Amino acid sequence: LRTSGVAVRSHTLKLPPSLGQKKVKAIEHLLTELNIDHNPMPLEDVCGSFNDLRSELVTMYELRIVLHNYVFELQSLKHQYETLRPTQSLAIPAVLNATSSNNGGSGEESPSKTRAFSDMLDNVASTPSTPNRKRKAALEQSNILKKIKART
Repeated sequence: LRTSGVAVRSHTLKLPPSLGQKKVKAIEHLLTELNIDHNPMPLEDVCGSFNDLRSELVTMYELRIVLHNYVFELQSLKHQYETLRPTQSLAIPAVLNATSSNNGGSGEESPSKTRAFSDMLDNVASTPSTPNRKRKAALEQSNILKKIKART
C-alpha cells in the first residue's frame, strides 16, 4: 500500500500484521531450512521475488494443513464406519494417503529433495487443528439448550 510521502523499498518486505504468528513462524522455519536470508537486500527484483516466494510458502503451508485435516477426517470416517459395521473393514486407497502424495508426479526433481521439503512442511504443520473446538460460552449455551429441550 502506497501513501503520500517518502517510501522505502524495504517496507515492501515487511509481513502484514494480519498474517498470524503461526504462519510467520512457518515462513521463518522454511526460509531457514532452505538457507535463504530472512531479510535480503531490498533491491527491486529481490523484493518482488522474495515476496512471491513467501506467498507461495504460505500457500503451501495452508494446503498442507488442509491436506492433514482431510486425512484426519478420512480416518475418523473410517473409524465411524468400522464402529457401525464391526464385521467389515474399510480400506483407504494409497492414492488418498498423505504419505503417498509427497513425491508429486513431475519426475524432474529427485524424490529425496521432494521428501525433504515435504518433511519441512510436516515439521511446521505437524498437528492438524481441531475442527470442533468451541468457546466456553458456546458450550454453556449448548448445554442450556439441551436442558430446555429435555424439559419439553
